[in-house]
Amino acid sequence: MMRWFLSAVLILSSPLWAAASGEYYRYINDSGILVIDNDLPVKYASKGYDVINKHGRVIRHVDAQVTGDALLAAKAAQKRLAKEDNLRQAQEQYDMSLLRRYSFVTDIEAEKKRKIREMEISVSILKGNLNSVRSELESEYEKAAQVERTGRAPSKSQVSRIANLEKKITTTEDMLNKRRAARDITSLEYQRSIERFKELQVMRGRRP
Repeated sequence: MMRWFLSAVLILSSPLWAAASGEYYRYINDSGILVIDNDLPVKYASKGYDVINKHGRVIRHVDAQVTGDALLAAKAAQKRLAKEDNLRQAQEQYDMSLLRRYSFVTDIEAEKKRKIREMEISVSILKGNLNSVRSELESEYEKAAQVERTGRAPSKSQVSRIANLEKKITTTEDMLNKRRAARDITSLEYQRSIERFKELQVMRGRRP
């Protein structure tokens, strides 16, 4: 520490430091000594330095360059912080939306019940359509079987109707599965809203 101090004092009192104007570089050399000079060696530039005026006041600071594993770790930490910040902002927006839309938990529960009932009706309609198409397909299968029992092949129109009905069943089943999944997701989202709204009301010192 004494060596560092003496070095700094000697440099500050040198003719170079007595220059009338200009900027100087302040850095630590390989010996751990603080150096002030009007020239910055390349090997020290990446280790960080200060740019100061003739009065020793820092004009700007340049951080050490981060490389290798340290650079990867810094980038990973930066991404993590950015992700956490995005999540925090998304949560704040979600909370504000809840508080604007609802006054009581019962408001959310009533809306959930109404929405799920609408989706259940849609699911029921698709189930009815699916059963109807299946019955129609079974009828076409039976007709085709009767033709085959006479030693003839089903007509092209019969084959086409069967193919269309099979395709319609596949499409309807896919729609039905998607509607059921949407209903379940919607139910979970409303439940999440209910639980979060309760938490917000407690945080605000109010009863849910």
